[in-house]
Amino acid sequence: MNTAFTLTTVLFITLFYTFYNSFTFPETMRYVFDMGYNIGMGDSNIQENDVSLLVTSFWMLIGNVIFFQWCLALVKSSLAIESSGIFHNVAGKTRETVQKMSTRARLPPQVLAIILVVIWTIFGIGIGVLVEEWSLLKSFNFAIGGMTTTGSQLVSNTTLSNILSTVFLAIGVPLFSIVTSVVVLPDFITKDTDNEENIELGTARQKNIELGAARQKPLNY
Repeated sequence: MNTAFTLTTVLFITLFYTFYNSFTFPETMRYVFDMGYNIGMGDSNIQENDVSLLVTSFWMLIGNVIFFQWCLALVKSSLAIESSGIFHNVAGKTRETVQKMSTRARLPPQVLAIILVVIWTIFGIGIGVLVEEWSLLKSFNFAIGGMTTTGSQLVSNTTLSNILSTVFLAIGVPLFSIVTSVVVLPDFITKDTDNEENIELGTARQKNIELGAARQKPLNY
């Protein structure tokens, strides 16, 4: 998806909720990710009028496409497939970061990714227990429902809850996608793209050498 279109769409929906629906900025951010990721955590906070419903419906459709493009970028990055755009760049940086963290921690990337998602799940549970004052089980349900885009619990519409939920969803959903990629594609963030490029380059050079030698070989009549 075109980067300019993606950024323009996100900016438009942010301004729409902020000014048309009179959302606070934290409330807008939480709702943008909630609807954009197609999570739908319980009852919505938008005004029940035709304009809000129509715009939100389109945002859910476009947001779903954007999220799919993000997942596709992760897969392409894991397979070292050349691509371009903001999603591929972010996916590449994410892959490099996990590789560096894995090296420093002396852990396989797959194990590190799983540890990170467990830590982020605990963060989500903390939001439920400490901020929303839910039970441990309900908080766990909120964390899993948010990261898997299932959406089963709705946080209270307060500044702190909205800010924390925005951070949790914005990072948690892609993080869970990375772990899913690790499980489905064992080579994710472990494939040595530099070595592959060197092998391909070496093969091409060898072919050029053989072709040059064939051209220089004298003809026998």
